[in-house]
Amino acid sequence: MRMEGRRLDTTLRHLGGCLRGAPLPGIDWPRLVALADAHFLGPRLHRALAQGGQAQGQDREALDYLETLDALNGARNRRLSAQLGELVDALQSRGIVPTILKGGAHLARCLGRDTLPSRMMRDLDLLIRADQGEDAARVLRACGYDRFAEDPGPHSMGCYFRPSDVGAVDMHVSLPPLVARLVPPGEMARRTTAIRAGSRVLTVPDASLQFVINLGHEMAHDEALVSGFVDLRYLLELIDLARDGAGDLDWDWIRATSGGWKLSLGLEVQDRMARHLGFAGFPGIGRTAMGRLLHERRLFKMAHRRIGQAEWRVIRHVNRLRHSVARHHRPTPLQSRV
Repeated sequence: MRMEGRRLDTTLRHLGGCLRGAPLPGIDWPRLVALADAHFLGPRLHRALAQGGQAQGQDREALDYLETLDALNGARNRRLSAQLGELVDALQSRGIVPTILKGGAHLARCLGRDTLPSRMMRDLDLLIRADQGEDAARVLRACGYDRFAEDPGPHSMGCYFRPSDVGAVDMHVSLPPLVARLVPPGEMARRTTAIRAGSRVLTVPDASLQFVINLGHEMAHDEALVSGFVDLRYLLELIDLARDGAGDLDWDWIRATSGGWKLSLGLEVQDRMARHLGFAGFPGIGRTAMGRLLHERRLFKMAHRRIGQAEWRVIRHVNRLRHSVARHHRPTPLQSRV
């Protein structure tokens, strides 16, 4: 186990160096590429090496693979961008101006441009007002979309797809409940900005809001803090927001909004992981004993994935039993009045 932990630590340091455009000597390229693939970072890794002028002298086979992956992902993102533009046009024709969330916000900022982000995306997340849901559903049907037969929860109309597309569309009518608690409607409106691409009008979160939404979605909605599983792709997006929007990020608001125990710890473990990769991290983040333990648990689960998955199954089973017992012993209205 210690050997696997040391190997992971070395590979993380090498990955961080490459992502910063400063590769360290002695890279085990098969391990590095496998880690990048597991976290959907292949295109990002290729661009970091190529743009930093550090590809020369590195493993040619690995670089060729990363270049091919970047090219294929670029073609996919162009199709996603065209899909987003078509959908925004169709919604706008019915007076609906969507807010584009998460990875799609990067595509939205690039509409009409030649350069697209390297981020690997599974779907497009759009946010509209709840009273626009029926009109939006008509637009989606008219565009040929079908709805996945699943319960998306109260925050979403559902996930829509077309066989001809490379990504689905998740049509939100609010932020997920655990994320919505962080951002009141007035703050949401204040921290979104309009984008015009030709005749198209859409809105995207500003850098501070996008940071909080991404952090809350991963740590609370996707349960990453409790599960201990790591997705470095999401961490790199926070690092990019902190670095590229450093002058625009409202760190006082971000820290205050993330002040609940779950998000505060989530921000701390992301800061610890960023520094573990060799990045500067985030300003003003405190250090706690619990944060250190959670960070070490995340590293252990990365190095020993099967053990980590078994641990998570046990935790979920215990939680289900606990909730079942709580429901069984919950007093009836008559009992509560006795």
